[in-house]
Amino acid sequence: MKYTKRHAGESAMLRKLFIWGCVAVCCLFMTYAIWVIVAMKRTATISVDYVALLNEKAAAVPVELRAWPLYREAAIALRENPEPASVFYEADIETPTWPTQEGWVHYTNWLQEHASTIILIRDASKMQGIGYMLNGTVAEEDKELWPEEYEEQQNQPPPDGFFASVLLPQLGPMRSNARVLLMDAKAAAANLNATRCVDDLLACLAIAEHTREQPLLICDLVSLSIYNSTFLTLEEILEHQPSLFTQDEFDMLLLKLQNIDEHLTIRFEGERMFVLDLLQRIFTDDGNGDGKIIPLKAMELGKQVELVPLESTSSSLLPTIFAPIADLYLPSRKQILEEHDRRLSYFENLRESTLHGSSAPSSFVGVPWVQATSVFDPYYLIDLLTPAYDKAIEHASKSIQRRDALLQKINELRKKE
Repeated sequence: MKYTKRHAGESAMLRKLFIWGCVAVCCLFMTYAIWVIVAMKRTATISVDYVALLNEKAAAVPVELRAWPLYREAAIALRENPEPASVFYEADIETPTWPTQEGWVHYTNWLQEHASTIILIRDASKMQGIGYMLNGTVAEEDKELWPEEYEEQQNQPPPDGFFASVLLPQLGPMRSNARVLLMDAKAAAANLNATRCVDDLLACLAIAEHTREQPLLICDLVSLSIYNSTFLTLEEILEHQPSLFTQDEFDMLLLKLQNIDEHLTIRFEGERMFVLDLLQRIFTDDGNGDGKIIPLKAMELGKQVELVPLESTSSSLLPTIFAPIADLYLPSRKQILEEHDRRLSYFENLRESTLHGSSAPSSFVGVPWVQATSVFDPYYLIDLLTPAYDKAIEHASKSIQRRDALLQKINELRKKE
């Protein structure tokens, strides 16, 4: 009898535990489900137009002082009559780099055909700014330069204003416009036409400055590339024609080269704008700079900027199901921005110390953070948004060194005059 009563009591206790366990599980499930429903209803607050901020300097250039219409016209001419290239391959000769070398006659003919184009580019380089407005489409007035891209966008939805949707097609024409001037500078030097040579070189330096109109890292890198090509061309000219320039012409070159320090560096303003725009689109805004992740927008924009695989699930339900886990595991909007700013500050300090010669860039040696090792790391997103900028910093540092060496060479030749 005692055994039966004890057994019955234990069974009753187990039933109660089971019932309470089921209740607890149901409560957890209901809490999780409500959490998912709330996450599904989260919306972003687009409070800042970062594309407009990116274009602030370009927009401030008066229409009549914008260089882009001239650059565009020159780029169209160069596209229709491109630089000779295949001719050297067909003739089985090395591509010439100086007018006395075999095959340069092809460049001579090409430059003569582009005489008006070169004048156009020089005129553009003297304008206040390029004035090219970055956005997610090819403008109507630019369709002759990029007809295929213009036609393709006619069947696509209009851009949503996201920073990552911005196109940068103007960088290619800026390179090609600078290159034809550099070829013309060499031809002028070989013909002892110092005035034309100086005009071409000064125009190239101005093109490099125009290219930096928007504070994007890629714009700065293209600008540095144009600067370095100009330095290399001037080095070649001084090597082949050391007595080409007069004292006044040397002074003009020296003055310009001495006053481009601020342009021989890289900036991170555009990179921070991108992160700020991304965060305001994939997180809610609590009014104090913080917020919760919006699963659907995070997945959508993550695909757009390739932070998540393009072949990942397109289901609108799956990312939302894991929203509670993401809320508990991932950093908040404010935490992500603070960590991103901390890392950018590190690279900004590295940039400054490198510019002043007190240290050399090193690839993530001694950085004050731990790199994410997998997608499960809470700060994996930050690692994707903050790549290694040390190579870009090194590129800028070497550009300054090359400019300084060029200044020294010019001063030495100037003293011999």
